[in-house]
Amino acid sequence: MLINNFWDIIEKSYQGSEGIQEKQVELLKAALEEETSDTIKRYCIYLMGLLKKASTEEFWACYYLINGGYEEWGFEDFRYWVIAHGRDFWEASLANPVEHLYNNVNIKIGDNPDVTFYEFWAIFKNTYEAKSDNELNHSFEWMKVYEEVQNKEFEVEKVMRPKAHDYEN
Repeated sequence: MLINNFWDIIEKSYQGSEGIQEKQVELLKAALEEETSDTIKRYCIYLMGLLKKASTEEFWACYYLINGGYEEWGFEDFRYWVIAHGRDFWEASLANPVEHLYNNVNIKIGDNPDVTFYEFWAIFKNTYEAKSDNELNHSFEWMKVYEEVQNKEFEVEKVMRPKAHDYEN
């Protein structure tokens, strides 16, 4: 139920946003404000689990190619961007990142698209903190999963950063 509700909120906010991130943030905020702080915290924990699932070499390579290079925190924000497109887009990206993202992210030569969405994550965190009067990073459950995500990202980056120049050729 929690997972379906999470994705329902994402789907509705994406569909109502017309692809405009600022509008999606507003719609997410309105939906999250209807939830309890405990539910929002659970969404935050679930969201970290999604990031961990997509901490793969293929996903990193897709981010690198689509973004036109690497930026600090960009890989994390790229995964938020993918999640913000909804469950079907997320699951298809996770199943086959190279093919799905290649076929569904329309980029012309010379484009520098914005394929990041930090504000997506920030609205979950900020809404939780406003409703609960607690900082999310003081939650043991959240910190545990966040640390797992960070460790997985570091493993992937250790492998992929040295390979990055190969993608440019």
